[in-house]
Amino acid sequence: LEFRRVLFRSHSRTGAVSEITSLEQAFPDQLSGAGLNIAADRRADGKNMFRIMTAGMSADEAKRLCSVLWDRMVGCMVKLVP
Repeated sequence: LEFRRVLFRSHSRTGAVSEITSLEQAFPDQLSGAGLNIAADRRADGKNMFRIMTAGMSADEAKRLCSVLWDRMVGCMVKLVP
């Protein structure tokens, strides 16, 4: 099992790309090995949603990263990926 961290949601891919740049500049040590990527989903109302997610990591790594981000007022959540 892998855990992924959802760091940010945007209604545009451009917004998500911009946010990745901001996050990597604000948290260079914490996100250096996170492998941030954008996952596109379609919401129930038909609109696109773009999520910034980390590459797979252990549950402990995911919890530590989330704790650091929440301390700096950046919301995140853990999503289990089979």
